[in-house]
Amino acid sequence: MLPTDDEATGARKLAANKMPPYAHALTERDAWSIAAYVRALQLSDSGSVQDVPPEQRARLEELKAQMPPPAPTGATGATGTTGATQGGTR
Repeated sequence: MLPTDDEATGARKLAANKMPPYAHALTERDAWSIAAYVRALQLSDSGSVQDVPPEQRARLEELKAQMPPPAPTGATGATGTTGATQGGTR
């Protein structure tokens, strides 16, 4: 179950135990905006391409076809962002 918006903004205040506080940088409105943004991302995760209107779905498929293939990961040889291989040499 997802946290309520009140719980999410409360969690932001408790997060100071794990990371530096941002009270100096975030207004109350900013905090609520962030909570709403995170909620929208959580809800969008359960969507599918079938939720997209048909007239826009074709455009998504065109854009998807133009995207480069995903980078290799895991045992296929990905080296991470530094480019270093196991053992620290390139």
